[in-house]
Amino acid sequence: MELRIDDASGSIDVIVIVGDVTIDDGSGSIDVKNVANLKIHDGSGSIDVVTASGDVSIGDFVQAIISDQQEEIEHLEHYIHGQ
Repeated sequence: MELRIDDASGSIDVIVIVGDVTIDDGSGSIDVKNVANLKIHDGSGSIDVVTASGDVSIGDFVQAIISDQQEEIEHLEHYIHGQ
């Protein structure tokens, strides 16, 4: 008997977002849908035939949030020190 990947993995939902979704909305989609990755649709063509322009993971969202917060911290530190 051959075991197929479908048999081992079960049903897999593919969640697709458009590239202009905010970081908060995208990370919220990962949390609500309980998936590890989202496919990014470039906004062109039919959504039925998804030509994804990439994947984004929760790690990508976390890194973007950390980077944004670090920039904000640096800006505030400069403000506090009058620079």
